[in-house]
Amino acid sequence: MKPDDAATTRNVLPPGLADDADVAHVADFLRQGASAWRAISPYRVATSLGRVHRQWAARRSACREEAVTCLHRETDYATQVLDESLRHFFRGLSTPRLRAAIRQDLQPGPSEILVPPTLTWVVASGNVPVASLPALVASLLARSPCLFKSSSDEPSFPALYAQSLHELAPELSAHLAVMNWRGGDAAAEEGVGSRAEAVVAYGSDKALDAIRKRVNPKATWIGFGHRVSFGYVGSGASLKEAAKGAACDVCIYDQQGCFSPVVYFCEAVDGAPARFAELLAGEMSRLGRRWPRRPLGVGEAAAVNRWRAGVELEVALGCGRWWRGRDGVEWTVALMEDATIAAGMRDRSVVVTPVLGPDELPLRLAPAAGSLSTASLAAPANRIAALTGSLIEAGALRVCAPGQMQFPDPLAAHDGVRLLSVLVRRARVGQG
Repeated sequence: MKPDDAATTRNVLPPGLADDADVAHVADFLRQGASAWRAISPYRVATSLGRVHRQWAARRSACREEAVTCLHRETDYATQVLDESLRHFFRGLSTPRLRAAIRQDLQPGPSEILVPPTLTWVVASGNVPVASLPALVASLLARSPCLFKSSSDEPSFPALYAQSLHELAPELSAHLAVMNWRGGDAAAEEGVGSRAEAVVAYGSDKALDAIRKRVNPKATWIGFGHRVSFGYVGSGASLKEAAKGAACDVCIYDQQGCFSPVVYFCEAVDGAPARFAELLAGEMSRLGRRWPRRPLGVGEAAAVNRWRAGVELEVALGCGRWWRGRDGVEWTVALMEDATIAAGMRDRSVVVTPVLGPDELPLRLAPAAGSLSTASLAAPANRIAALTGSLIEAGALRVCAPGQMQFPDPLAAHDGVRLLSVLVRRARVGQG
C-alpha cells in the first residue's frame, strides 16, 4: 500500500460518502449503521482487525513503512524509533489479544445486555503517534461506529490505518471515518459532539475542557489529559541495566508523552545516584547516535535553555552535577539534591535525585498529585513487590521495568481506565 501524499492527509470516509462531506453528515451516516452492526459478533470484528494488524506488524510491512516515512516528515522523530514503536504496538493487537480483551471486558453479567454507543468520537493528540489509536480499536471491538478526529500535526498515520481497513477488512470500513480539521472548529466539534454517545479525547487539560463544552452532557466522557511519569532505582539494582532501560524510556519520543520519565529517584547507598546518573548519561549519548533527537522549535529550545541555566546555577553553588551532549543541547542529565518531580524537563533533559527510601516519594511527587502516570522500577527481585506497592500508593497508575515505559499493552487500562469496559452501556433486565 503506497498512497500518495494527498491521500495521507485527506479524510478517509466510509464507502458512499464524498470526501468533502461535512462532519455532521458523516456522524449521521455512521449512526444510521449502528443498529445493524450490533448483530455482528465482537469476535468476528477481532478476527478482521487481527488480520489487518498482522500486516502492520510484519517484518517487512508496506503499511508500516509508509506510515514511518510520513510520520518522520511530520514529527522529525527518528525513523528507527517510529518503526520499532509501531511494530511493537501492532504486535499487541493480534487476534488472540483482541479476543482476550473481549472475554475480559465485553462479557455481560447475569440479566445484562451490552449496548454499544451509536457513535464514538475519538479526538487524537499530536505528541505520540500511537497514543490515541487504542480508542479507535476499542470502539470497533465494542461495535460502536467511530469518528476519529486526527491531529492536525500528525494526520497521516490514522488515515493510513483507515485505508488499510478498507483494503484488508472492508466489512469494517462502513463503521469508521477518519477526519482532519483544525482543533477548535466550533461548527465541526458541535456537529459531532451533539451526536456522539461516547467521546474519548486526548490532549492538554485546556484542550479537553474546550472539547467537553461541545459534547452532549449525557454522553460518556473519557478524557486523557496531562500526565507525568518517573523512575525509581532501589538499592541493590543493577545500575548498568537500569541506566540502559532508562535511556530508552527518555529518548523514545523525546519525553513528549505521558509515559516519558522526567525524574529518577535513586536510593542513596554507596554513591548509587551519581553512578546511575553517569551511566545514564553514557547510555543517552550512545542512543543519541542511533536515535537522533528531533530539532527543537524556538519556544522549546528557549524552555530547555532556561531549565539548563537553572541547573548550571545549582551546579555552580555546589548542589549538584550535570552531564551534557557534545553540542551542549542534545541531551542533559542533572544530578540534583532534594529535587521534586517538578524539577523535570522534556526533550531529553532528565533529573536524577537521591532519596533515602520510598517513604520520601509522597513529598517529592506532591507537585504532580493527581497527574501521575507510569513509574519504572529497578530493584532486586526480593524488593519488587514491596516497592511496587509503594509506587502505587504514591500515585502511579502503572509500574514497569526500565525500558518498558513507552511500550504499554495497548488493550490494558490507560490512566486507570479500561476503555472497552466503560464504552458500552450495561442494561439490566428483570429483577436481577
